[in-house]
Amino acid sequence: MTTDTLPPGIEYVALETGDPAPHFSQRSLDGHFNVSNLGGGFVVLAFFPTSSLGVGKSVLDIIGSRKGIFDGEKIRFIAVTFDQKDSGRLQDSPGFQTVLDCDGKVARRYGVIPSKAPPGTTSIQFHPRLIVLDPRLRVTANIQLRADGGDADRIVPEIEALPALAAAEPALIPPILIVPRVFPPELCQRLISDFESQDRPETGVVAQTAQNSTVVLNPDFKRRRDHQITDPAMIETFKAMLRRRLLPEIAKAFQFHVTHVERHVISRYSAEERGHFRAHRDNTAAGTAHRRFATSINLNSEYEGGMVSFPEFGPQAFKPPVGGAVVFSCSLLHAVSVVTSGRRYAYLPFLYDDEAAKILDQNRAAWSHGGMDPTADGLTRI
Repeated sequence: MTTDTLPPGIEYVALETGDPAPHFSQRSLDGHFNVSNLGGGFVVLAFFPTSSLGVGKSVLDIIGSRKGIFDGEKIRFIAVTFDQKDSGRLQDSPGFQTVLDCDGKVARRYGVIPSKAPPGTTSIQFHPRLIVLDPRLRVTANIQLRADGGDADRIVPEIEALPALAAAEPALIPPILIVPRVFPPELCQRLISDFESQDRPETGVVAQTAQNSTVVLNPDFKRRRDHQITDPAMIETFKAMLRRRLLPEIAKAFQFHVTHVERHVISRYSAEERGHFRAHRDNTAAGTAHRRFATSINLNSEYEGGMVSFPEFGPQAFKPPVGGAVVFSCSLLHAVSVVTSGRRYAYLPFLYDDEAAKILDQNRAAWSHGGMDPTADGLTRI
């Protein structure tokens, strides 16, 4: 990423081909939008001051005539507008979303308005842009357009080339670790029986609202029931097995030395509830920024679906053996597919080190209204 300096004291970020796109979350027409959840397909971002005239109207006319290109999975279109009134003019669809950037937070990071300006600056130049991101959210094209929209047809070749690019995108191997035989079969069965001994609550997703991290139910995004293990003896059993059988493999593969574990949760994704978890990252809120590695230890195999995938690296999905773990960085985009038959049970801790524990201490206040404390069991050191 480089910075273009134009008039003295005014700087615009200049994203170049191959640069990672800045992640952002912002308000959208349907509530909340987080670009980091869009990996796995091409994303077209169009920045304009308003949809009602000039470049905004021209770009939307071009996109509207080619709506069939945007399927909402392999290729998406995101309109980023300054104009609050666009919330009443535009309408989202599966392949088309609108982000309201009235405060310019996103535009600054993408080189549309200055990232820096001298004190007392009263006017800035808006640089309308069309930016194309690849399935790993890296820049493949960055086109600056005239404000009057007179050169908007420059984007046509980029848009029309997208289906071929999407079809040619190679499947890659995600940087994950699979470790068999972490939990013995008898422990797996015991944990399943304990789970089923009573009703368990549906659990939500972590969302960042203002300064607080909170948990909200969103069954379209996630359907899962959880049981929080609080028995100290069982927790010590978990930790002993992780120390002996999993942590040495993590140190070998990633040169990372785990010192803490967050939560001891047994989870169930069931076919009757169409259990699933759409693509997400595990460390995007203030209250989760300390998380370093996610771990999923399968407790059974008698189910269909429920596979773990990493959309930025292609469609391949993974199902560890019973008692086996899949371990991956919390910053990787990942999803759990819909369980179509049976029930999937798993133990799902997060792992981190002493440096990350300092981040957790700094951000602990973020959970003040969240109804959750990732260290509530008091047994985080592993």
